[in-house]
Amino acid sequence: MAATVLLCRARPNGRVEVLVVVRSPNTQFMSGFHAFPGGRHDPADGPLDETLDPTLSTARRTAVRETHEEVGLSLDPARLVHVGVWRTPDYLVTPIRTHFFLVHLEGDEGDAAQVDGHELVSSAWRTAEEILADWDAGRCLLAPPTRFLLRTLTQGLEGFAERALLAPESRGVAPHFAPIRPDITLFPLRTPTLPPATHTNAYVVGRQRLVVVDPAAIDPAEQSLLVAHLEARCAAGARVQAVLLTHAHADHVATAPVLAARYGVPVLCHADALPGLRFAAQGILCDLDTVPFGDTPLQALHTPGHAPGHIVYWHAESRTAICGDLVAGVGTILVDPDEGSMRLYLESLARVRDLRPAALLPAHGGAIGGAVEKLAQYIAHRLWRETKIADALTAAPQSLDALVARAYDDTPPHIWPIARQSLRAHLHKLRDDARAIETAPGEWAARPVANV
Repeated sequence: MAATVLLCRARPNGRVEVLVVVRSPNTQFMSGFHAFPGGRHDPADGPLDETLDPTLSTARRTAVRETHEEVGLSLDPARLVHVGVWRTPDYLVTPIRTHFFLVHLEGDEGDAAQVDGHELVSSAWRTAEEILADWDAGRCLLAPPTRFLLRTLTQGLEGFAERALLAPESRGVAPHFAPIRPDITLFPLRTPTLPPATHTNAYVVGRQRLVVVDPAAIDPAEQSLLVAHLEARCAAGARVQAVLLTHAHADHVATAPVLAARYGVPVLCHADALPGLRFAAQGILCDLDTVPFGDTPLQALHTPGHAPGHIVYWHAESRTAICGDLVAGVGTILVDPDEGSMRLYLESLARVRDLRPAALLPAHGGAIGGAVEKLAQYIAHRLWRETKIADALTAAPQSLDALVARAYDDTPPHIWPIARQSLRAHLHKLRDDARAIETAPGEWAARPVANV
């Protein structure tokens, strides 16, 4: 359980302001997002079983404590007006129920609000209209409940709670899709993918002329959810023009031929991805090509390493990267040397990092606002692991299993079979760097240093 507080105040000029904070780009959840003060329940707040707590006193205590910890304001729990409880959608894997409260401050109350610079990096009193204008322009990220409550606030404080509670999502019905930018909608579909992820994100890009990136579901029931969304968009005047693939892995492509047939549109991908498809693609995208469909300009960036022909779709206007399996919001990215390359993967991470993206939209998990930080973290982690593997090598040859036990001793043994593939990818890079040698199939040693 978590609790969040909308701190609002009416100014003498009639403006209604709300305190908005910006989350650190280094946080694990909603990095870089604009949000309201709040956070997760602490056992000291009281029991979580709200069937025994009809007044929501536990949630109120969480809200009061978090507001004080995050922005330094002390609140009377009696002033908190409950305006809904939102549940995280299943694709984020970790279920969280967040209670939202409204507090109407008077006069200059709230002027002392100040963040600590760690979990939150800034705060400001702004109108809902100003914040939403920034979102509409692609200048900030807002989670669905934040955006909904801000839009509700544009109608004024009077009757706010009643209006907020009208939405099914405010009563615990998880939203199935999420507009990340005004013209980019994240639509998760349940797929047989690598745990802990349970879904692959399709992205519907455009306003009237749409392209769909990585429609992945195998289950017809899941496919029908995406089709229903597209049909609703088409009924309102939009039309689907193309399907784009980031790569050919099975957990990214299954609905592509379904949509291609239904709407009579082409499937586009990189030429190197073609051998991995079980259906025909009608278009080839090369590095730096502009996607010739849709009303939202996307540029194809060839980013191999995880898979042959992997593409990141770059939306330059909002500096947003639809990044497939370059990074993950849930779990990690596997580089299998039988089809990928650790060297190319690191180069691809650095290439996208150097674009200074404002947001990464991965195939698994939620949007990442701390994009540069996330990419830098991925690069640093892979290089750290490479050093650990190099240090595990000895002059005497060792088996892959022995090296996994030494180089991945910081990970649970049950993931060692997956780590073994990553180990091989690192070893291939070390071999290319003249730092390792495969003395026999599956046997590796440190490469002897030549005497000078």
